[in-house]
Amino acid sequence: MLRSGHHDKSFYDAMWCDIKTLGFWQGEIHDRRKDGTLYPSALSISAVRNTLERTTHYVAVFRTSPSARLPKRALPTSPSTIP
Repeated sequence: MLRSGHHDKSFYDAMWCDIKTLGFWQGEIHDRRKDGTLYPSALSISAVRNTLERTTHYVAVFRTSPSARLPKRALPTSPSTIP
């Protein structure tokens, strides 16, 4: 999942070390679109633990910066221009 090719193994090793020891990681990663272009995303990963303090799941939240989003297509300005 998080292998865009932009970050090296040491980046991911440090990220997972933080998740395992602290229970979370927050930072910026570079993700890859289907067309292959890279874009920055803020990422937060948290470990979900059971009552025995064992990690059972991980929750990740991605947030793309507005400048990295794809441009929106212009909407018609009047109903008469809608095909």
